[in-house]
Amino acid sequence: MVEAKVLAIVMMLLSPMRHYFQFGHPVEVALDRAAVLKALDNDAEAAKKLRLVLLTPAGEAVASADAPEGKESLDLTAMFPKRQPPMRPEWLWDGKTYYVQLAAGDKAIGAPLVVTPVLTPHDPRPRFPDALRIDVEQRVVLHTSMGDVAIALSPEAAPHTGLNFKRLVGDGFYTNIKVHRIVPDFVVQLGDPTGTGGGSPGYYIDLEPSAKVHAKGTVSMARTGNDENSNGSQIFICLTRERCAAMDGKYSAFGDVVEGWDVVEKIAHAPADPVSGRPTDPPVIQSSSLVLAPPRNVGN
Repeated sequence: MVEAKVLAIVMMLLSPMRHYFQFGHPVEVALDRAAVLKALDNDAEAAKKLRLVLLTPAGEAVASADAPEGKESLDLTAMFPKRQPPMRPEWLWDGKTYYVQLAAGDKAIGAPLVVTPVLTPHDPRPRFPDALRIDVEQRVVLHTSMGDVAIALSPEAAPHTGLNFKRLVGDGFYTNIKVHRIVPDFVVQLGDPTGTGGGSPGYYIDLEPSAKVHAKGTVSMARTGNDENSNGSQIFICLTRERCAAMDGKYSAFGDVVEGWDVVEKIAHAPADPVSGRPTDPPVIQSSSLVLAPPRNVGN
């Protein structure tokens, strides 16, 4: 879990031409050179040193490519590591999750792109991805009655769950939603429009297997009873690793609180029934929003 004091203002300099890309076709992204110059305080010389850096979720740089001066459309295909041996010669991507960060020399600028594999659910056979998806990386901000909480998603762990969460945020679902369960040193739970713990967005999504551990600050999907495929809009935030470790592999962990942990603690200390966890005066998610994620470090 990473702490920060304020949400920085980030510019969108790279954007995908579309979200989905199939085998044998260029993976094209748009580069806004006018916005780049503005982000660099009109430093024209720095703007001539643009490059794209391919990063793993852990931050390791695995490839780099120059952005030729004057070009506003860039093909990422050659940047992806080759699959050994390649199952399809025309598509050499190894099928892992990556981030693409724009940099001027060694300075990362603008929100990164996130590249995730498109896989058929519940297929136990080892297989190559059907396609890939590219998005500008975004974070979710919950605007609560006690302050703002920012959540970074982990698409390498649970991409579909994260997309579902983003869509609900973008559609305004998390508006005037009560925190309906508080268990000290365990979880804070929210996302039920009825405030009872039994509500949903009108549909369920299946449990998405996630290798992400439930640590302090982890955000994961809540569900109805013992039905592992009753995930919808309800989420919980882990307050401690000790109490939440038993949830590993059983619930779909898909993100982390990265800003506003002091707000989470305020919510966690709100008076609640010791048996049901129902708050006496529930904190409220007044609204939510999507914001651009900050640049990722590209190293030297």
